[in-house]
Amino acid sequence: MKNPLRDEASAFQVVLITLGGAVLVVLAAWINTWLGLAVFIVLVGAALWAIRGGLMQRPPQAHVVHDDGPARKILVIANETVGGEELFALLGRKAKDVDEQMLLICPALNSRVRTWTSDEDPARADAQDRLDASLARLSTAGVSARGEIGDGELFTLLGPSGCGKTTLLRLVAGFYALDTGEIWFGGRRVDGLPPYGRNIGMVFQNYALWPHMTVRGNVSYGLRLRRLSAAEIERRLAAGLAKVNLTGLEDRYPGQLSGGQQQRVALARALVLSPDILLLDEPLSNLDAKIRTQVRGEIRTLQRELGITTLYVTHDQEEALSLSDRVAVMRDGRVQQVATPKTLYERPLNRFVADFVGTNNFIAGVCKARAGDDVLVETPLGPLRGRPAAGIPPGDRCVLAVRPENLSLDGAGGNTVEGRVRLSAYLGSVLRYDIETAAGLVLKVDVTDPWHHDVLPPGRPVRVGFSPSVALTLPDE
Repeated sequence: MKNPLRDEASAFQVVLITLGGAVLVVLAAWINTWLGLAVFIVLVGAALWAIRGGLMQRPPQAHVVHDDGPARKILVIANETVGGEELFALLGRKAKDVDEQMLLICPALNSRVRTWTSDEDPARADAQDRLDASLARLSTAGVSARGEIGDGELFTLLGPSGCGKTTLLRLVAGFYALDTGEIWFGGRRVDGLPPYGRNIGMVFQNYALWPHMTVRGNVSYGLRLRRLSAAEIERRLAAGLAKVNLTGLEDRYPGQLSGGQQQRVALARALVLSPDILLLDEPLSNLDAKIRTQVRGEIRTLQRELGITTLYVTHDQEEALSLSDRVAVMRDGRVQQVATPKTLYERPLNRFVADFVGTNNFIAGVCKARAGDDVLVETPLGPLRGRPAAGIPPGDRCVLAVRPENLSLDGAGGNTVEGRVRLSAYLGSVLRYDIETAAGLVLKVDVTDPWHHDVLPPGRPVRVGFSPSVALTLPDE
């Protein structure tokens, strides 16, 4: 393929260089014949070098020659002599114009990534924040988060579309510039560095593979930009492909691979650079459900084996819960809660987290008083008991959040609600009922052993029961 950045010499340049060379040769020959011959030879050599790619080549730049439209999957061709650092500096200037960069040659991060976004003035931060050197500050365009990502941890940013999770990831990567604040990798401040200076490994949603390169070419491209020896490139290539089970597919092109295999190529491209940190932006969203589950397990196993600190972005709750050491749930550019998957699911801090992570039944009411170890809540379904929560005094409005799997149809558990079957849905491992109460509220109830359960017909009266220990009391937002 012809490089579109190679600048053919214009007629004016040719004439100017030719006249200048002729004058130099004539002057040199007038002084001495041998000197004239020497000058002529030098000028011919210079002309050949210029044609090969020196003087008559444009300054280093990146050029988009293919764009898939809304997907923003682009193909970038760069000057043949441009170095890796120059290339990333040039691509970095285009980062605000496209969602995905086709060229993702990102070496490793340092052993830790720590980010903190806050609207607070540092001078007003509390004493713990000022003394905690493991926190840094980061904010841009309304995105705010706070926390630490530890060594070898798989940390996930989870939230609905438009919540700011990808923006936060790209701030860490250096594709977007901060409005205020700081980004720290370990003890090194990096918010002033371009992406190539941060040493990040990046895997994008659309794979971002060069369509005209084989698996070998895609995976080894970053190694070649680093000017590694041929032997070292082959060693890393073989090791990287073995890690993602692609050995033997080195000579295939991306178009000859399945979606799962293409995703593995993108992962191998980052891994061959021996990264300490990986940034993954919804890498499984383009795969079908079965392949997604398979690749998800492979990523988690590989991450644990290599001990790579990983920052992962997804909107899939199941994906986040199954992969992560910890999860940060985001909403409107703010982190709502950071916790382990179990804590996030069983002890959400607010209604948004409880609603977004999994399925919940919400029963609105008013907190009345403590009743032993429980709190009494007056609801349209009658008085119910739940787990007490700090910050909700008696008389305040609240909601009881109860997972469908924690409800039963036998009325056991301490809280009882009368209702009728409105709908049943067989989900394979679960049979889910919609139970309509007299107050009009519909409760979802899961039967976790549908093999030994006879499906109840619509209209059948039932008594839904649940224990106060599984009814979380949350502020009514």
